[in-house]
Amino acid sequence: MNIRQRTALIIGVAISALLLGCTDETAQENTSVQQDPTPSASQAQKLLSIRANYAPPEKKQTPTQSALHQLVWELSNSEKRSPTPQDIQWTTTFLQNSVVMLKVPVTDPWFNLVFLSQQEQEWTMFGYANLPVTTDRMNSSKNGLNLPMNSFNSAHLSDSTNTHFIWAFLDEAKHVVIWKYPHTAPFSVNANAKVVSINGREGWYATQETDSGYLYYIEQGHVVWLTGNVTESELLSVARSLPSSTSHSFPYTY
Repeated sequence: MNIRQRTALIIGVAISALLLGCTDETAQENTSVQQDPTPSASQAQKLLSIRANYAPPEKKQTPTQSALHQLVWELSNSEKRSPTPQDIQWTTTFLQNSVVMLKVPVTDPWFNLVFLSQQEQEWTMFGYANLPVTTDRMNSSKNGLNLPMNSFNSAHLSDSTNTHFIWAFLDEAKHVVIWKYPHTAPFSVNANAKVVSINGREGWYATQETDSGYLYYIEQGHVVWLTGNVTESELLSVARSLPSSTSHSFPYTY
């Protein structure tokens, strides 16, 4: 997937999600920061901003390595810190696309979803969703989606070419991501994938050693894949509630 390195802003259902690029001229070196113990609610910090950080090629050899070296968080106590391996909740890689879920430390429940694509031998971050799990951000209108949570925060973003579309839904415990893009090249089915039925069409479900599973199918010229830290049955329920991939309301039925 060719992603132009520039910033784009897409408004999500309940919160904005940012698409961004970073150049050598404007980026700064990444600095590793130790994680502090989780504070009490009265001490919890807020995430004020997220900055894209330049990472050299040798720091972008895997999706998780790339995510850890390309983000810097600024907290409400003016502290700047980078993610650590302990902040990773789960990650899923499907072909040349990957999702890394980070939990921002020293805050109320607050998550960042990082979206990456493989370009030659490097994994490049092309966008992220900033998703606090706070009462004022939660929504219960599922619009036909059979999500495994009663209330959730959500985000919607697309790439700079408007060909890859991503929707994210989460509460503190469960996270679901839906990704749709054009089916322009053949690819092999994962040898470990399980065949599943999705509204009369064939799909495939597989797990990874990262506390996540993914499900994918091909329909009317699109690849649709779903992932998250939910069970196979929960992911299947979401997939079976989706409308046609060509529907203007996708992924909602109303």
